[in-house]
Amino acid sequence: MLTAHWEQGYRTHGLWDSVQPNKRLGGIGLSPSHIKPLIYTAFVEVGPPSEQFTRQVFSLRQAKKLVEAYCRQQGYQILPE
Repeated sequence: MLTAHWEQGYRTHGLWDSVQPNKRLGGIGLSPSHIKPLIYTAFVEVGPPSEQFTRQVFSLRQAKKLVEAYCRQQGYQILPE
């Protein structure tokens, strides 16, 4: 089974393949702090290039759900944080 886990950074979070540690599946970036309201950019780097995407949303929870839902469609199980 394919598994993935989140790693938290200062201004980004990444969703990584648990077996291939250098394979980033997707992530979330945060807009610069001077921009209000804060904008979260969710992106996916796994799957066919035509299906990879970047979306901007207003909450971290919403951004994580977008990335996790797509990775689950690709056969990944998301490990708890």
